[in-house]
Amino acid sequence: MKIILLILGTLLITGGMFFYTREQSRTIKNYIRTIIMITVISLILYQITTVPILNVVNFGVIASLPIWPYLLNVIVITIIYIITTKKMLKIVTVEEVDIKNKLILVLSTIATFLGMFLIGFTLFFMGNFGEITLEQIIYNFTSPVTGMGGNMVIMILLIPVFITIVPTVVYILIITYNKNIKKRNKKIYSFKLVTKITKIISIIILVTGISFAGFKLPFDEVYNSFMSEESTFIEDNYISANDVIIKPIGKPRNLIHIYAESMESTFTTKEYGGNEIVDLIPELRDLADEGITFSNTDHKLGGPHQTYGSSWSVAGMVNMDSGIPLKIAGNGNSYGKENEFLPGMVNLGDIAEYYGYEQSIMFGSEASFGGLDVYYKSHGNYNILDYKHALETGQLPSGYLENWGYEDAKLYEFAKEEITRLSETGKPFNFKMETADTHFPDGYVYPETENVYPKGTPQKQYGNVIRLSSKHIGEFVEWSKQQPFYENTTIVITGDHKSMDTKYFKGMDKGYERNVFNTFLNTGMEIEDSKTKNREYSPSDYFPTILAAMGFEIDGDRLGLGTNLFSDKPTLIEEIGFDEYEKELTAFSEFYNSVIMNTDANIYIEKKQ
Repeated sequence: MKIILLILGTLLITGGMFFYTREQSRTIKNYIRTIIMITVISLILYQITTVPILNVVNFGVIASLPIWPYLLNVIVITIIYIITTKKMLKIVTVEEVDIKNKLILVLSTIATFLGMFLIGFTLFFMGNFGEITLEQIIYNFTSPVTGMGGNMVIMILLIPVFITIVPTVVYILIITYNKNIKKRNKKIYSFKLVTKITKIISIIILVTGISFAGFKLPFDEVYNSFMSEESTFIEDNYISANDVIIKPIGKPRNLIHIYAESMESTFTTKEYGGNEIVDLIPELRDLADEGITFSNTDHKLGGPHQTYGSSWSVAGMVNMDSGIPLKIAGNGNSYGKENEFLPGMVNLGDIAEYYGYEQSIMFGSEASFGGLDVYYKSHGNYNILDYKHALETGQLPSGYLENWGYEDAKLYEFAKEEITRLSETGKPFNFKMETADTHFPDGYVYPETENVYPKGTPQKQYGNVIRLSSKHIGEFVEWSKQQPFYENTTIVITGDHKSMDTKYFKGMDKGYERNVFNTFLNTGMEIEDSKTKNREYSPSDYFPTILAAMGFEIDGDRLGLGTNLFSDKPTLIEEIGFDEYEKELTAFSEFYNSVIMNTDANIYIEKKQ
């Protein structure tokens, strides 16, 4: 209804204005031009002077266009147009000119559109996602996007399109205004001269767009993945769970794994290895002191290198569960769309299922986004407990929608219910959950979210959100410790990837390497500092490490591309160096395409001595 009123209001106002003026040619073409011109000018003024048309709220983007402020802009522009047109027509003569070389004008319009789209697209992704890879972009557009939270589709598509459309429409208005304007027989506006200038401008825009996108976006990584000389690194170093002996030592331990959205060790102070002026994660830091944490520095807090194919949520979870990067297959295979997701590998869920674990994963969003429902169903037959499930079971009232689906405060309450149920089944359990409050941009704000910065320090919403998230995790872990199942339960807390909230980290020391948070609680294992500090490792190393923390012994201490960090065995990065490891991951791998992506071998087969 609101959109209809906006359209009708614009048509009535501009239509009345158009027929009120004494312009010589009152054609449909001129009427359409007038409507477009008034609408574009009104939208630009509305965006600048009132509130953004695309307004970011929590994680979502709201296409906010209140009727009366917008129509007021239209009326103001219309009045200005009437007065200007009436005065101009008294002192100038307008004559129509035949448009020649229409094909060239069409091509110049296309060039303008493409150039502006590349500029807008690149600015948007670099401004919001930071160190994004094109592989991540390709993944998000080739995997299922149903359940994308917070109007993320609008955010990805509409903002770059809006940035593109406005200048392109202005360009079209200019090159189709085929008139000469004369004052006292002297040209003050020459259509021929203007079109020459605009054609040159269109070429400049296209070249600028291509150059800017090519410089800012890592096309070289995608080229390596699809076109480079084949690398056998993954094939040579990949260890399938079906090729080694994996056995529980005594009674298998339960697992609770919290994937904390964008949680970094960075969020503590420099004293503890972070880079903040105030400790935003005191609860997580205390848990790290209590548990076992693997750091890349001398400090207790640190983490893995963020390696290729691990820099977004789905990819981070795949690395930690399966010990491999999430690469885009060169054979066109799409993750989750054909009801299969990495069918040629065996991961932690497959192994746990074989040993009788009851497994659940919980999201505050829809698990179908990115194909995660297929991934967890096909690798461990997890119970999928997501936003859609909460609506269907009545945990949420009909129509409830916050953030990506529902906020983390509810996620922890629902998690307590599910873990209690799992603990009463008589089976060992594996429970995973992914938080969302700390997702960019700026995170999700509760009424009780406080400003934790000292007086005189600019308030940063994202930092305040991180602070509350740490508190929520601390409270949840304390609850877990009070439960009868805790004695035989290992809790793993990891960030899923580095935060993409690039604005928050502006001005940070260039020499500081940001790392995702990790800690292992109640493992029942002892480990010396030499195995936990100054480690060079990747998220893939968590696969065998988590399995070991669950009480499993792994012959050779390697699975996937990962190394058991509790062992004496060096990681692949420690053996060949980070740069070489990263280079090999980005290269084309036929083994990944033909085996990991296509072979139906995701059934764990226990290998006996």
